[in-house]
Amino acid sequence: REVVEIMVRALSAYHLSHDTARHVIRMLRSIVHGCVSLEHIGGFGLPLEVDETFRCLLVALLDYLHGHLAGKGT
Repeated sequence: REVVEIMVRALSAYHLSHDTARHVIRMLRSIVHGCVSLEHIGGFGLPLEVDETFRCLLVALLDYLHGHLAGKGT
């Protein structure tokens, strides 16, 4: 719960509703958990840098925030 509340405060610059911030936190947790789980079991078999894939996912999430949610308070 404490980590979620810290993340809610970190997202406050986007002026999201409480529920939307929690959805974004869930999205971020899913990205992190999915990448860590796949890396742990050797699921990234392609000859590409895993950190770059993770960076691209984070950029996509930030683009979503900036383009679709920021300032809407949805």
